[in-house]
Amino acid sequence: MTYTEYLLVLLMEECAEVQHRASKALRFGLDEVQDGQPHDNRDRLSFELADLRAIVHLLTEDNSVNPQISNCDDMVRDKIKKVECWMVLSRQKGVLPTE
Repeated sequence: MTYTEYLLVLLMEECAEVQHRASKALRFGLDEVQDGQPHDNRDRLSFELADLRAIVHLLTEDNSVNPQISNCDDMVRDKIKKVECWMVLSRQKGVLPTE
């Protein structure tokens, strides 16, 4: 296994951990603290997102991810606009309540 392949495996694992923590937050709430855990789901999700960002950083340093794309604020803003548009449609369909 190469260094890049190793990082890609870590990327997959971190994405799965973010998915898992988001599921727990959705099922039990962001403020829920699991037995034996010192942090609530909000903090634990934040930790997993930080771990994911760290792997993206390493992939960028390895030139496996284009640094212009991985750090592009314009792309982030574009994605936020798209999400907001889809949220409007979801509200119109009655799936997402209006705030």
